[in-house]
Amino acid sequence: MAVAEKWLTDHDLSCRRLYGPDHDVVGVVCEVGGAVRGSTWVLDACLDTAPFGDESAWSFPPTAGDVVGGWLRGRGSADSKSGASLFCHIAAAVAPHADRLEGTLAVLLDVDEHTGEFGGVRAFLSVAAQRRSEGF
Repeated sequence: MAVAEKWLTDHDLSCRRLYGPDHDVVGVVCEVGGAVRGSTWVLDACLDTAPFGDESAWSFPPTAGDVVGGWLRGRGSADSKSGASLFCHIAAAVAPHADRLEGTLAVLLDVDEHTGEFGGVRAFLSVAAQRRSEGF
């Protein structure tokens, strides 16, 4: 998550962390607000990874992150990390044109998806509902 936050900040995109009921960090969101109020379009990807259990059952370390025979190995390598990257790049491409955007583009990066709690999505929706009730 820190890598994504740094990338967004380095590309002049503000982001904020999302917190669950126990005050644990459950995600990060970057919002590109348009010049005209409208719908919010949410691009959602998870950054967390499913537990890998008994490491001795693996034929390579589950956190290897190395490339062998043209394939990236390790837990999470076939997960939505590429989607998260793509969504961040979309936000960076849209941001300079925000003056022509109707509504908001939100990039939601959930770090609580693999727990089954979907804390990032829940926190995002909770904040969105609160904003709507306050007229934002």
